[in-house]
Amino acid sequence: MRRLYHPNGFVLVIVLWIVIILILMTTVLGQSSRLSSRLSQSYGRQCACRWAARAAVETAIHVLSEDDASYDAFSELWHDDPEDFNDIQVGGCTAWVEITDESGKLNVNTADKKHFLNLLEMTAEQADSIIDWRDKDSKVSAEGAEAEYYNHLEYWYPIRNGAFETLREVLFVKGIQENDFYGEDYNLNGKLDANEKDGKQSFPRDNKDAVLDKGIGHFLTSSSSCRNIDALGNARIDISKKNANELQQELGVSKPQAKWIEEKAKGKLGSVADLIDKNSPKEKDKNDENGDEPKPLDLETFKSIADKITVSKDKVLQGRINVNTAPREVLTALLEGDEQLANDIIAYRDGLETPITSIAELLNVKSMNIKTFKKIAGFITVRSDVFSLYAKATDGSTDLVYTVRAIVARDGTSCDIIYWHEGIGN
Repeated sequence: MRRLYHPNGFVLVIVLWIVIILILMTTVLGQSSRLSSRLSQSYGRQCACRWAARAAVETAIHVLSEDDASYDAFSELWHDDPEDFNDIQVGGCTAWVEITDESGKLNVNTADKKHFLNLLEMTAEQADSIIDWRDKDSKVSAEGAEAEYYNHLEYWYPIRNGAFETLREVLFVKGIQENDFYGEDYNLNGKLDANEKDGKQSFPRDNKDAVLDKGIGHFLTSSSSCRNIDALGNARIDISKKNANELQQELGVSKPQAKWIEEKAKGKLGSVADLIDKNSPKEKDKNDENGDEPKPLDLETFKSIADKITVSKDKVLQGRINVNTAPREVLTALLEGDEQLANDIIAYRDGLETPITSIAELLNVKSMNIKTFKKIAGFITVRSDVFSLYAKATDGSTDLVYTVRAIVARDGTSCDIIYWHEGIGN
């Protein structure tokens, strides 16, 4: 018997296979579409957070640009401005920003070995190695390291032999470990975050004591500087370029005092503090206002002119430490380990109605003597031009966090960005 052929059954099988394939394609495309949608939404929220953080940075830059530059201290808006700096709402995101004075830190490009040795528990090896890294010669310091050391590491890298360009470059220096640099504050924000007080549960490891142990990186900078100007914003008077008549007229001192300054300026002065010594009179003597013979500056007159004069030809002074904003740890390092004097300086500035406007005011601190003042005068300032900004934005719907870190240099009424880093996370 001949078997009958039914083409309709074959067609049905083909149709069923086509339907199955279409269903599979639809399912895959649907999943892909949903994934793309979620990715698109996530990227959209990331963009919103990014712009919220950048808006916070721009807010901070505006405040710095409008700031009174005659001094820089914690009492100013740039340091604590809740109205402008907190709860910045942009596109469903909440942002805040914090400003830190870079001149409140020890500059790795200008500080001396004695300063490093008195910052927390820095070792001689670390101090010498920092100085070897930044100097241009190949002479190895006592416990430091030059190119030969770095060239013979398993994963070698060249030594800078020049100024540190960023702060984290310090981590390349011999003897400095991450624990030394960061402590428990791996994001260097100065705040005790949740992951910095949970022991070993999350990175970084901490001792779970609810106290933020800061590493040396929190007190270091590679960027601090200030313009060589007085409180009114005028260029300081270079006493080495002025004669006695000009000094008398521009500084308002007596003729004998002007002659004293002129003679002193002919020698090599380390700072303006070299115009006084332990024998300097405390107050003006009216009998010394006239005559042609040089008469020493009294401390009262020195305090009145110290901010107006300079012995440096530089328009920008690198690495000066702002005594209005430096924390106890930095002041102690500056004072070569004298914690009591550091505490006295902090107590003095906290007790003032207005911030310190001249470095000479430190002579009013009860435990400050002229010898110590002369040692630190060339390293200190009362105003700053470089600030670091840390902005953080959180998305209200996804809890996504976006941060921006920037360093800005102020020049009068404008700010230039000299460092920028942004990304997801803390």
